[in-house]
Amino acid sequence: MQLLSLSEQDNPEKKLSALTLHILTDIESSDCAVIFKELWAISERNSAVKKAVDEYYQKLYAMLFEALKKAAPKNCEEQQLDNAVVILLPFIEGYCITSSNLKMSTKKQSEQLGVVLYNLLS
Repeated sequence: MQLLSLSEQDNPEKKLSALTLHILTDIESSDCAVIFKELWAISERNSAVKKAVDEYYQKLYAMLFEALKKAAPKNCEEQQLDNAVVILLPFIEGYCITSSNLKMSTKKQSEQLGVVLYNLLS
């Protein structure tokens, strides 16, 4: 996500859809998703793993905040960005678990999520 660049000429809704497509595509193709499912389970019984997972989510929050800030409409306020991240982050984790059973394509999901985020950030 840190390497993702969004075109300056795209409108915010397209930027948000591109961002979510990048995230959702990465989740579907990444072995990381498999590993994290195991880490979540272990973190419930191991405080050191729980601490590492919590630190990961703090970093992920910050990365999502910055990515949304770059894609958001110009008049977007920090509270709106926070609200969007608070919705997006659990969506990402849930998508990691449920994506193989959804009947909507990843592209369509990303477009829909881009609309939702745009509305939150406008």
